[in-house]
Amino acid sequence: MNSYYLDEISKKPVRIGSRSYIKSLKNKIIDNYECKQIKTNIIYESYLNIKDNLPLIDASQFYCHRNNTVIIKNKNIKISDFSKHLEMVLPNIIDQILDVMNSEKTDISNIREKMKNIIHNCLLH
Repeated sequence: MNSYYLDEISKKPVRIGSRSYIKSLKNKIIDNYECKQIKTNIIYESYLNIKDNLPLIDASQFYCHRNNTVIIKNKNIKISDFSKHLEMVLPNIIDQILDVMNSEKTDISNIREKMKNIIHNCLLH
């Protein structure tokens, strides 16, 4: 049985762990996946010669040679990136859960469902 949560923005159920869920989470953690083009018409041997003289870039990016073009690409998301993201949104998650706990006097399954929705919406939006 698959788990779903209700997306606040689209008001539709989204399967947890689906492609769209993972893509949304990655986009939330790293805003820009696009490759930035630096130089064109550079053969690989020339790239090896100029590679050390290229300007310094952020630690989350690297230079790459593809199709006679030197581009900047973002590195893949690591567990530490997800941990930092979770650390940033955790206070908001706790505040919202406490609000639900204080305001709701319904059964535990309804509270669990609301808590699940809060967690996933805070992670993705």
